Amino acid sequence: MSDSHSTRRLIDAYPFVSGSNPIAANHEHVLILHLKRGLDADIKRVLTQHSNLSLPQWRVISVLYRSSDVVSQKELVSRTYITQGQASRALFTLQTNGLVVASQSEKDRRSWDYLISDKGRKQFEVLLPHMEARRKDLDSALSLQEREQFLLMARKIATVLEERLENN
Repeated sequence: MSDSHSTRRLIDAYPFVSGSNPIAANHEHVLILHLKRGLDADIKRVLTQHSNLSLPQWRVISVLYRSSDVVSQKELVSRTYITQGQASRALFTLQTNGLVVASQSEKDRRSWDYLISDKGRKQFEVLLPHMEARRKDLDSALSLQEREQFLLMARKIATVLEERLENN
């Protein structure tokens, strides 16, 4: 299947294109959900081709790779935007496979801190060029000006949502 054909299928799947948007649904919200699904599928494709890591595992190992110190599970959840359950499963598998090392927290004996292992660091470094190529390919779909406009619009929506959540 050509890239243009798969793009058409993704665009054609947007309910606002076909007129089947749910009643009172925000078009941008629906679009963002579809883009998220497409982006997740694309990143999973790259991960499957070059590793046995899941998306939550990739996100965890990415944070640990950039950290010079141990990271708590709570901090990993915050920095990876995955759920507590996803983090627990990812950390268990990563630890079982020797990609991360766990130690009991010195601050709170009930929690654990994590650090990337040498094996995990090597796995990350093997995957990184593929993930960077994916990002560059996606970035090339928009001009610099279009990316700046997209980020501006996304920030505006995020600001409204943050204000609503803070006020409730």
